[in-house]
Amino acid sequence: MKNILKYYLMIVGFLTTLFMVLFVIFLFTLISNIGKMSVRIGERETLLADQPYYLELNLVGEIQDQEVSELDRFIQLIEEQPRYQLYELIMTLDQASRDGRIKGLVIKNLDVKAPLSSLLELSEALVRFRTQGKKVYVFLNEADNQNYLLASAADKIFLQKEGSLFLPGISGSFIYIKDTLAKIGVEADFLRAGRYKSAPETFTDNKMSEDSRKVYTELLTDLQDTFITTLVKNRKLSREEVAGCLNKALFTAKEALQLKLVDVLSYQDEFLETVEKKLFPHIEPLEFTTYTKVSPTSIKGLKVDTHRKIAIIVANGLIQMSAEENQIKEPSILPSQIIKGLEEVEDDPTIKALILRVNSQGGSALASDIIWNRIRKLNAKKPVFVSMGPVAASGGYYISMAAGQLYAGRTTLTGSIGVFGGKFVVSDLLNKIGAHTETISFSEGASLFSPIQSFTPSQRQEFDRFLQHTYRSFVAKAALSRNKKYEELNEIAQGRVWTGQQAQQVGLVDGIGGYHEVIEAVKKKIGLEKGTIPTIVPIRIEAENLLDMLRTIFPIIGKSLGGKSLGLSSSSLESCLSSREAGDLKRLKDLISQERSLYLMPILAKIE
Repeated sequence: MKNILKYYLMIVGFLTTLFMVLFVIFLFTLISNIGKMSVRIGERETLLADQPYYLELNLVGEIQDQEVSELDRFIQLIEEQPRYQLYELIMTLDQASRDGRIKGLVIKNLDVKAPLSSLLELSEALVRFRTQGKKVYVFLNEADNQNYLLASAADKIFLQKEGSLFLPGISGSFIYIKDTLAKIGVEADFLRAGRYKSAPETFTDNKMSEDSRKVYTELLTDLQDTFITTLVKNRKLSREEVAGCLNKALFTAKEALQLKLVDVLSYQDEFLETVEKKLFPHIEPLEFTTYTKVSPTSIKGLKVDTHRKIAIIVANGLIQMSAEENQIKEPSILPSQIIKGLEEVEDDPTIKALILRVNSQGGSALASDIIWNRIRKLNAKKPVFVSMGPVAASGGYYISMAAGQLYAGRTTLTGSIGVFGGKFVVSDLLNKIGAHTETISFSEGASLFSPIQSFTPSQRQEFDRFLQHTYRSFVAKAALSRNKKYEELNEIAQGRVWTGQQAQQVGLVDGIGGYHEVIEAVKKKIGLEKGTIPTIVPIRIEAENLLDMLRTIFPIIGKSLGGKSLGLSSSSLESCLSSREAGDLKRLKDLISQERSLYLMPILAKIE
């Protein structure tokens, strides 16, 4: 009887799993087709009448670098978290700024999650929009550093009457867990190449080293200066006034108004009524998402070049050899996917140049080198420009330096030219839980990466030799890319993280700017006249197969059902950390299990 019940439950479980898989496939296919259908319908409806409009945008959710795919839209239905692509927002604003029919933009609600660098780039697009005589009005229920920075680019900021502002300025927090690991019987045994390659310190130390403190103090000072300078420029305040506000940090709505941080106190319905009756009377509202489908060829006075195209590939996430290494299903950069996109650019004769948008803190040294080599070969045939997102450090810088020209945002984190590697030793943990191990090997090297013993002196020497070789190769390639001598590049390498502004000063990047500035530079390179609108071709980097899609979807379904992510266990250490910190730790554990050397900037570090 027990066996019958056992087999019955097994069959029920199998059929349930099969049904879920088939249902997800069906639903994803349906949504994908609906998405494609809506695009086709949208294309038929994008011809606007020759009359004035103002754009409406409810900017609530997450702003990301990668394209919002049909899979993303499916995930949004589950998570109820809207996502916007930074590139699409910027390009739409730049197009609207040159469209005589568009008179302004109303952001009905602003509450986004995005890195400082992305919001700074978007705020600059709003400023360009305004310089063409367009008006921008934004409504806030409340705001932090990032959201206020973006709002400051508007003509007027409306704040909810009982809302608040929290403007503490830029800060960094760093977690060190050597003692935490020791309590559970784990030792971090790591080596590094590069004086400032501080990533292992998270696990090998209990406090910040003096070298790290020096670097991060200078880095955060530069970020704070950019933040203050932007608010001074946008809000027409003095540096002293802004600095005083950052010291106070927290403001009621009335205090914010008195200090000229906002312009009007209003409930949202009152704000919308003011827009309709006073700010844009007798002007038709137009959804921002609808306007994204308006072709520039339909805009009077615009010259569009449809023959010399510019491709864009977004390389976003951790650099890994394969999708199987990504156990927590965060965005990843895989050589197979990037190479496929590069080949598409190379094979299309109408594509004259490539913009590679890099947003990565690094990852696998091997995967980074494979991607670097393929970008370098494409750059010999067609110009490749890199636009660095919020982070293009370590492995992210490695793949970037293969391009002909590198552009970084002012607050981009880049550099970190260094390498580290090692292992977590769990012998004490096994002893604590009463587990015993036996090993039979025939060489000392067999236990080099064994998790049950630390490196022996000879193993440590051999592994250090390996890492130093990898580091010297990184520096040599960077020196070749930047047209510097090895010794000169080595001085500014050493694993040090730089802001985009600092990186330009030491010669690691060619220019400061985002999508807009890079596109202008590419236009000049391929011979497009100033003022001509280029045809941009986004090259989508898709999941490799349906299995990869399901690997992404099922953890999210698990969360939506109120349980833990399927396939992601939570150790006692990870459960003590925030979801972001636990994810960072899990990422490193996964990488170490797959890779011998890593081009990766510090984790468990938060800068905001």
